[in-house]
Amino acid sequence: LLTQELIVTVCSADTAVIGDFAACRVKGFSTRKKMRFVYQLLYRAATMYQQELRLIDRRRQAIEKNLSGELKDSDLMELHALESTLVYFATSLRSNATVLDRYKRLEQYPDDRELLDDVIVEIRQAIEMTSIYRDDIKGTRELFSSILDNRLNNAMKYLTSITLLMAVPTVISGLYGMNVQSDGMPFANTTAGFAIVLALTLALCVFAAWVLHKKHML
Repeated sequence: LLTQELIVTVCSADTAVIGDFAACRVKGFSTRKKMRFVYQLLYRAATMYQQELRLIDRRRQAIEKNLSGELKDSDLMELHALESTLVYFATSLRSNATVLDRYKRLEQYPDDRELLDDVIVEIRQAIEMTSIYRDDIKGTRELFSSILDNRLNNAMKYLTSITLLMAVPTVISGLYGMNVQSDGMPFANTTAGFAIVLALTLALCVFAAWVLHKKHML
C-alpha cells in the first residue's frame, strides 16, 4: 500500500526481504522514491525465489545420488513434497509476473522502468527454473519407480528360477514315492540305487541351473 508518507507491506510470516533492507544489506535503496523501492523489494523477492529453487534442486540431486544404494520411501515422499513446493512457487511467480506486466503501463522515470525490466527478467527466469526443476523431479521420481520395478522383477525372476530348480528333486522323489511295484522303477533293486538316483538328481539340477544361467535367469 502506497500513501503520501508510508509504504505498507503485509505478510503472514517473517520474511527476509524486508529484513535485508532494514539491516542495510541492500545497497542503493531509498524509501523516498516509492516506486523504485517497490521494484527493489520485488527484485529482492525474485532473487530469493531463485536461491530457494537452487536449494530444492540440490536436494533433488542428493536424493538422486542415493538411487544406486538403498531406496527409501522417505526419499520418494520428499520428492513429492519438493514437487508440491514448486507448484506453489510457479503459481506465485506467475501472479507476480502478471502484476509486473501491468506496472509497465504506468508512466515512470527511465531508471525506474529499467529496474522494472530487470525485475521482470528475474521473475521470468525464476518461472523457467521452476518449470525445469519440476521436470527434473518428475524424471527422478520416474527413475525411482523404474529402479524399484526392475529390482522387483529381478527378485521374482530369481525366485522363479529357484522354484524350477527345486521342482526337479521334488518330481523325482515324488515318482519314487509312488506305491507301485519296485520292478518297474529304475535302480530300485540296486544296492547303490539311492546314491545313483541322488547323483542323477544333482546332475539334472546342475544342468537346469546352467541353462537358467545362460538365459540370464539365475
